[in-house]
Amino acid sequence: MPPQTLEAVALEQSRDGLLAARLNAATAKAVRVKEGHRVRLSGSSGKVDAVVVIDESVMDGHVLLPLGLDKSLGGDPLAVASALPEPVSGVQAFAGCRVGVERI
Repeated sequence: MPPQTLEAVALEQSRDGLLAARLNAATAKAVRVKEGHRVRLSGSSGKVDAVVVIDESVMDGHVLLPLGLDKSLGGDPLAVASALPEPVSGVQAFAGCRVGVERI
């Protein structure tokens, strides 16, 4: 979620001092994690730690991470995402990216 769309950081964007990684129940089951589990997401440029939040509005096979929050919340989500500047506004936009999910 780009920070410019937020008026304030909602409490559900982090839990237990870590980012909230939102997955639907089917994806969570596929990667063997449950609500509240701590996970490490890894991408081509780095890793970030997060807490699993089950959210059925997230598409199968996807993980939703908030952007623009303090990097002390488990790391920088841009380290695991492929973000490119949108051509007109220059705002970060996402390209497809794969992340690994591992319970910690």
